Amino acid sequence: ETVARYGLAQNIAEMKERGYTILHDCASEEFNAELRDAILRRPGFCLVSGEPEDDIFIQAAANPKIVALAEVLCSQFEKMGVPHPTTSS
Repeated sequence: ETVARYGLAQNIAEMKERGYTILHDCASEEFNAELRDAILRRPGFCLVSGEPEDDIFIQAAANPKIVALAEVLCSQFEKMGVPHPTTSS
């Protein structure tokens, strides 16, 4: 299972309890520094609605651990009857 593969059980419990979590060991310090620099070069940039000029944004959004947590959360929302934002009208 994805949760076990990425060690996300504690993160999911924190999301349920607190509404947020902190993911550790998602990327190297070098990657994080490059992402930070790219963000600072693009103030006000929104990954969802913009076209990223830096591939680093795509890499960050496609991080397997982050994607796994997002998939679990979306599944939880569906079970609660919360419509997915891209399919609701």
